[in-house]
Amino acid sequence: MWAEHRGKLAVNGTNTFESVHRRKDGTTFPVEVTVNYYTYGDQVFSCSFAKDITGRKKADEALRQAQLILESSPAVLFRWRAAAGWPVEMVSGNVAQFGYAPEELLSGAVSFTSIISPEDLARVSSEVKDYTGKGVDQFQQEYRIVTKEGDVRWIDDRTVVERDAGGRVTHYQGIVMDITDRKWTECVIAARMRLIQFSATHTLDELLEATLNEVEELTGSCIGFYHYLESDQQTLRLQNWSTRTKKEFCAALGKGLHYNVSEAGVWIDCVRERRPVIHNDYSALPHRKGLPQGHPPVIRELVVPVFSGEKIVAILGVGNKQRDYTTHDVEMVSFLAELAWEIVERKRAEEALIISERKYRTIIEHAPFGISCSNFEGKLISANPAMAGILKYDSPEELLETVNRSSIQKVLFVAPEERAQVVDRIFEGSAWHVFDCRYRCKDDTVITCKVHSRRIVGQEGCEREFESFLENITERLEAEKALRESEEKFRVLAETAPAAIVVYQDEKIVYVNPAAVRLFGYGESELLRMKFWKWAHPETHTQIMDRGMARQRGEPVPVQYEHRFVNKNGEVGWVMVSAGCITYRGNPAGIATFIDITENKRSEEIMQAALAEKVVLLKEVHHRVKNNLQIISSLLELQSDSIEADASRKFIRESQDRIRSMAIVHEQLYKSEDLAVIDFACYVEELVSSLSRSTVRSADIISTDIEIRDIELGIDQAIPCGLIINELVSNALKHAFPANRGGKVLIRGYLDADDQVCLSVSDNGVGLPRDFDIATSESLGLQIVTLLTKQLHGTLEMQGENGLAVFIRFRSIRRQ
Repeated sequence: MWAEHRGKLAVNGTNTFESVHRRKDGTTFPVEVTVNYYTYGDQVFSCSFAKDITGRKKADEALRQAQLILESSPAVLFRWRAAAGWPVEMVSGNVAQFGYAPEELLSGAVSFTSIISPEDLARVSSEVKDYTGKGVDQFQQEYRIVTKEGDVRWIDDRTVVERDAGGRVTHYQGIVMDITDRKWTECVIAARMRLIQFSATHTLDELLEATLNEVEELTGSCIGFYHYLESDQQTLRLQNWSTRTKKEFCAALGKGLHYNVSEAGVWIDCVRERRPVIHNDYSALPHRKGLPQGHPPVIRELVVPVFSGEKIVAILGVGNKQRDYTTHDVEMVSFLAELAWEIVERKRAEEALIISERKYRTIIEHAPFGISCSNFEGKLISANPAMAGILKYDSPEELLETVNRSSIQKVLFVAPEERAQVVDRIFEGSAWHVFDCRYRCKDDTVITCKVHSRRIVGQEGCEREFESFLENITERLEAEKALRESEEKFRVLAETAPAAIVVYQDEKIVYVNPAAVRLFGYGESELLRMKFWKWAHPETHTQIMDRGMARQRGEPVPVQYEHRFVNKNGEVGWVMVSAGCITYRGNPAGIATFIDITENKRSEEIMQAALAEKVVLLKEVHHRVKNNLQIISSLLELQSDSIEADASRKFIRESQDRIRSMAIVHEQLYKSEDLAVIDFACYVEELVSSLSRSTVRSADIISTDIEIRDIELGIDQAIPCGLIINELVSNALKHAFPANRGGKVLIRGYLDADDQVCLSVSDNGVGLPRDFDIATSESLGLQIVTLLTKQLHGTLEMQGENGLAVFIRFRSIRRQ
């Protein structure tokens, strides 16, 4: 150091440097030493001057410390000229926090106005002009600037105005503080307050949409969505999009759409990783799965999970911010997402409470039983409509007003002194006290109620009130009384009834009366241990069991039938069974009554045997009569062979036809299952067929048609009808178609609405002579027809136009 000092001194003849001197007391202090060379004569001398610079050193140190503080301070110092663009003349080095080097600003490459956000520049310029125009030399402004990287920052600018001697503004000095965090906090708090106020008057869906709108505004995003994560932690449900997303960007499916976490794309990484996720280069993500149809393109996104305890309950996502998402965005979105969930939970709780209260009020208002609240002293605090209705008041208000003019015990209790005892028992414990109480109604009638009462503990521990539930059981008590009387009547009837009565449930017999004991021969205890079908004959156990079980199930089965039974002694008898279904002790059961018809069945068997013998005998009689008539016809046939006169032989044949008509009746009865009647249509067909064979030479010339419907006749009417048809058909076949003339004979019969048998025989032959009169006719056949019609108590009518038609009407004896 001294060598360097001597060198400078030799060259310059003078040198100034700093050094440290020691005092007598040993302390040191800084000095500034100036040494000069001068020549005196031929000798060179040095002259030194030492100056104590302790104060200056302290000032320099203080300045250095101030410079260090300034450089590390968040406050940036500016000085710019009052000229276009506000050129910067001085700036502290810590302007680098905004991404700029001091040289960029001092060189004029970047003016101060160029870093002010375009959205705020006009306002800032206007305020500065306004302040300076009013002579204000110090003012404060808050506005946004744009960093070199393009981020937007909020600053607090404290400005001092410099003026020249003429008062003109020449420069501005500014202390600029970055207040972005504070402004974000203020914005978030303001958004929070807006959402809280908004939630008070809007639905959950509207709240979530408003939350997404706020988040979009604060982050500068274009897309916002909110999903619920179901309790299984595997299923997401889209709850809402932001307003802008729905209006401008997204045409994809919206609210209510479900996603499986396992199948979702990168936007669900926040659930998989259980933390906020930023994707600032969405297109470069290797595991993205693409977007659904109608979804806007995604450039960058931020998605945060919302936790409730250990579970994720929702996720909130934003996307397509102009610049990258930062940790500030994460904090802001997370805060509002959690706030939204808190409000959602509160709204849900409030809505659930409202629904619960509404349901409670609905239950109270529409309950079929009375609900009331009263106090120890006897005042009625509340009552529902059912309570008023039970006591026959028009409304709960009328009931309350009437009772509280006096007291419950005086207005409602039939015995007022009983209420004190009831209330004491209610307040003895916290459990329900159940009792029957008689009340006086508005119209002075008395009813009995089943009452459930319990004390109510108030918020301050007061126990002076209790709630009650009332059910009017007056009609039920009367019904129970009537039921007891009915049961007593049934018991007396059942115990004294001559018919056996059995009640069974499932497979077991549960009741038998004394008559059942007598009928089946078992003791009562034995029957009560038996299956209900054991009374029946062993061959029909399965049938009786199936019927009884089906009856208890409500299925249709016979309710009355005859059946064999076997008593304890093994004797077989018959009973008439009448069965039905009843309710026994709350469950379906069967009841059956048995009437012993064993003797009746035996008598019936004897009668059936006798009847069978009678049927056989009658069939034999009809058979023998038919045979005898055929014998007579054969004898007449033999007799006609010995008669040469044609007229006589004709009479014989006519007699044979008449006998044959009677024989056919007996043959029909012999073949019929019903011996009382014959099928008249079959009888006529056989009779006419026989006549045609014996009379008509050619069936192609004269045809016969038969139309008989729904006629059944006994033998007493069948034989006369057969003879009538025999005479009329024979007459038509013989006389209606002379000279081989062709034609048709029609036989008709039916039963009219008055139960009259209507018979007709008609032909399209030559008809009757004009002067024909049946009353004076000597024809034996027509005389027979007339007589037989009278025998049937019928009417006879003849028409001779276009052939001959004979009509006969009579009432059927069988129909009578």
